[in-house]
Amino acid sequence: MELTAADNGRAVCLTAGGQIRLTLDGTRERPWTPVTASGGALKAANPGIAVLPGDAVAAYDAVAGGDAELGSSRPVCAQHGSPGRLSCKSVEQWTVTVTVR
Repeated sequence: MELTAADNGRAVCLTAGGQIRLTLDGTRERPWTPVTASGGALKAANPGIAVLPGDAVAAYDAVAGGDAELGSSRPVCAQHGSPGRLSCKSVEQWTVTVTVR
């Protein structure tokens, strides 16, 4: 199963033994944080591709039945330190709930 930023907020099902891969396209000014997974249903796997600056790429194997939540975040605005430039402290959250059966 492949996920992108457009899948934010989704709940997906995965069969034990399956794999979920995701790519979040970011920029140097608005980078995604590394993807995290909660719970014991998923185990991190090698995504096997190069990552561009600002992107978050991950892969997880479904190793046990249960629920897990994948998550990442990035700034809503580019963070510039120069006076007169747009800056904000808002954060865009990305989450997907995965149920492994």
